Amino acid sequence: MAFVIAPTLMDMSNPFAISSAVAKQGGNGNSSGNGNGNSDSNGKGSSSTKSEKSNSSKTAATEKSSKSKLVPKLGALNAARASAEAFAKAAPNSRVGKIKAYYVANQIALTARATADETNAVALYDAFLGSAPSSVVNAYEALQADPTNPPLQDAYNQAATDAVLTGEQIGAMEAAYSDFQSAADADALAANAAANALAALQAAANKTPVSIEARAALDALLAGKLN
Repeated sequence: MAFVIAPTLMDMSNPFAISSAVAKQGGNGNSSGNGNGNSDSNGKGSSSTKSEKSNSSKTAATEKSSKSKLVPKLGALNAARASAEAFAKAAPNSRVGKIKAYYVANQIALTARATADETNAVALYDAFLGSAPSSVVNAYEALQADPTNPPLQDAYNQAATDAVLTGEQIGAMEAAYSDFQSAADADALAANAAANALAALQAAANKTPVSIEARAALDALLAGKLN
C-alpha cells in the first residue's frame, strides 16, 4: 500500500522520498508498541502486589490488636493458655482446675441444647391442643399437673365421655401430650445445664460478670485442649 499511494503524495524527483517515509512509519510503530506495552504491564503488576501486601499487613495488625485487647478482659481466665497436660493434672480448686470444670459443664450444656433443638416444644404443644376438643385437652392437662388428684381424674373422664371420644382418639391425644412433655423436659434440662455452665464460668473468673466476647475467647483457647 505504501508504494502505491506514495507517488501521489510525494515528490517523485526525490528518489529517497518513499524510503524515508516508510522508515519513519516503521520507527513510530515500533516505538509506540514497545513503550506502551512495557509501561502498562510493569505498572499494573507493581501496584497490585503493593496493594496485596498492604492489605495483608493491615489484617495481621488488626488481629494482633484484637488479641491484645482480650488479655486484660480475660483476667485470670488467661490461665486457659496452659497446656493440655496441665489441665489433665490440675487440682479442682486451682485456677486451671476451675476453668476445666467450666469446660466440662459447658460441654454438657451444649449437648443438652443440641438435643432440645431436635424438637420444637411450642409446635408439639399446639399439636396437643388440636388433638381433641378443648374441654378434654384442658381436663387432661390439669390431671397431668396433679396425677393423683381424684377430682381431676373424674373431671377428665367426664369430659372424654361427654365428647364421645373413641379409644383411638384418646390415645392420640395422650401421645401428643407425651411428645410435647418430652420436648419441654429437654428444654428445661438444657436451660438448667446452661445455668450450671455460667455459674462455673463465674467461679473460674476474677472479673465478673464475664462478657460474651471474653467467654468466646476462652472457649477458643480451650477448643481441642480437653477431652
